[in-house]
Amino acid sequence: MACKRQTKTNKSNSILFDKLYEISNENENVADDMYTYFQSEPFIERFGNYKDAYDDGSYIELYGNRVDTNGEPTLFYNDTAQKYYFIDKEGTQVFYPLVQGGLRTLFDYKQLNKIVSQLALSYFTANTKYDFNNIDFEEETVLPNLRKFVKNKIESKVTELQSSDDTQAFFNSMSLDESLEHIDEWVENIDRFYKKIGIKRNDNMEDSESIEEIEDDTKDPAFNKPSFERDTKDAISTNIKLRLALLKDEVNVDPIWGESTFVSFDDIYSTLLKILSNQIPIIKNGITEDIFEIYKSEIEKVAVKKPYFNELLKFLNDPNFTENNKNEFTQAFRLHRNNFLISDLEQGEFTKPGEKDPTKYFKHTVKSVSNSGNKSSRVVSEWGNNFKNLYLNEDNSAKENSEGKLKSILAEVKALKDNFKGEKTIEKFEKGINDFTPLLDKLGIETTKEGFEYYLEDNGVNQLDINQQTSKLITTINNTELAITEMLRSLRSDVKEDAFKNPLETQSIFRAMADAEAFFLSEGSDSSIRSGGKSKWLYSYPSYLSTKILSWKKDRSILEGLYNQSPYNQGSQVLK
Repeated sequence: MACKRQTKTNKSNSILFDKLYEISNENENVADDMYTYFQSEPFIERFGNYKDAYDDGSYIELYGNRVDTNGEPTLFYNDTAQKYYFIDKEGTQVFYPLVQGGLRTLFDYKQLNKIVSQLALSYFTANTKYDFNNIDFEEETVLPNLRKFVKNKIESKVTELQSSDDTQAFFNSMSLDESLEHIDEWVENIDRFYKKIGIKRNDNMEDSESIEEIEDDTKDPAFNKPSFERDTKDAISTNIKLRLALLKDEVNVDPIWGESTFVSFDDIYSTLLKILSNQIPIIKNGITEDIFEIYKSEIEKVAVKKPYFNELLKFLNDPNFTENNKNEFTQAFRLHRNNFLISDLEQGEFTKPGEKDPTKYFKHTVKSVSNSGNKSSRVVSEWGNNFKNLYLNEDNSAKENSEGKLKSILAEVKALKDNFKGEKTIEKFEKGINDFTPLLDKLGIETTKEGFEYYLEDNGVNQLDINQQTSKLITTINNTELAITEMLRSLRSDVKEDAFKNPLETQSIFRAMADAEAFFLSEGSDSSIRSGGKSKWLYSYPSYLSTKILSWKKDRSILEGLYNQSPYNQGSQVLK
C-alpha cells in the first residue's frame, strides 16, 4: 500500500510527497529524503517561504500555480526533456531531482545567465554588420559555428584569467575551463536567450549558421480573447527587444567574465512598463503632444537612478532613428495598467468584556489584486515575516516583552520630531535619515540607502527639492508613529486571528517604501497575476474609456470642458 505524508502547511495528504514517491519508484526512504529537500533552507531561499505564505493566506496571490492546493511546491513535467521541474522565484524551471553535473554545478543561476548573455550577444555583435538602428532580418546572415565560437571564447577567457595575479580570477578560470565539457549545454542556453528576444538560429550547416527573425503570430489581437489575457511582451518587435537586450551596465562588472554586464531584458522591460504605461498625449494650445517625446522625458528621469538607460536614450536620440523606429518603440509600450478587483469575505470571533461566549463577526471587502505577487508585494511580505519573527509566537500571540519593545521604538520615533524644529537644513535632513532607518530595521523593515532615498524623492513621480524631501521625511515619521500605535493596539486586542495578518500591508507609507525598494530589484516580474485560475496580464492595449479617463486625470480642464459643453452635461452628478 502506498505510504502517505501530511503537509507542513495544512496537515492534509501531501500531493508533493505522492509525486516524489512515484518518481522514486515507490522507495519510501528515497521519497522522504527528497521531500525533506523541499523544506530545507536552500530550497526556501530559492523558491520562497511558501509555508509562511500559506499561514497568512497569501499563497495563491504570491505563488499562483507554483504551489498546489495544499500550498506546497508544484512539480511539473517537461515532455521534451522527460524530467520533472519546479519553478523558482525567478520564474526559472529547475529540474528535479537536481541535475548532477552540468553548468548548474559550476555556476549559480544568476551567474550562469550573465555569462550566457555575454556569449549570446558577443556572438551576435562580433559576427554581424547590423546597424542596430536599421536591423533587417530579411537579409540572410551567415555566422560561424556557434559551438566553435563558444569554445574559442571560453578558452580565450580562461587564458586571460590564468595570467592574472588575482587568486579569485584563477579559481574562476578553473570553473570556466571545466565548463568546456558542457558546450552543448552552453549552446542550449544561448538558443533559449535568442528565442526570448525573437531570434532563431539555424545550424543546418557544419561550419556556418544563419539567424532569422522568429515569425510572430501574436502581434494581431486574438479573436474572442480579452486583451488582459495576452502577454503584450510577445508583440514587441525583435528590433526593439534586441536593442533593449544590448544595454550594458557599465558600473557593474561581471566577477567571472571581468566585463560590464548586459542588463537583464526582463529588468529593463519591467522598468519601462512601470514608467511608460498610462502615458498619453493630449492637445495643448492646439498642438497634440508627441508620445515619443513623452517617453524620452520619462526615461531621462529614471536614468538618474539607473544610468544604463542613458545608453537607451542615445539610441532614441540618434539622428538615424527613423520614424518607423519611433513607431515600433511607442507601440511596444503604449499600454494601460489594469486594476483587477476581488470580493473578500472575512469571518472571526472575539469575546466582549464581561461575557463568556465569543461573538462572531463578518466583514466584506473589495480589494485590488493587481499588486499581488509583484516585487513590491514580496518586499512587504518579507518585512511582515520579519515583524512576525521579532514580535509574535508561532500561534500569532505576542512574544514576551513585545509590547515593551514596540513602546520603546515608539518613544524614539516621537523624539525624532524634535530634530526638525526650526529651519530645515541639509544637516537635519541627513541626521533624520540616519536616526530613522535603524528604527525601521527594529520593526523588520529592511531598507537600502538607494531605496529609501528614492522613496523620499517621491518614487520618481515628482522632482522634489531638499525642503520637500524633508517634509516627506517628517510626514513619514508621523505616519510611522501612528502605525506603531496601531500595532500596539492590535497586540492588546481580544480578537485572536488563526492566520498571521501582516500589519504593514495596510499602511500606505510602507507600501510606498516597498515600491521604492522593488524599483532596484532585478529579480521577478510585475507583468501578470493569477486570478480565477487564469493568468491575467496587468498591462494591455488602451481602450477608448481608459484613454479618456487618463486624459481627464492628466488635464482636468478637458473634463471641465466636457462639463460646460451643455446644460445636459452640467446636470450630471458624476461630472460634478
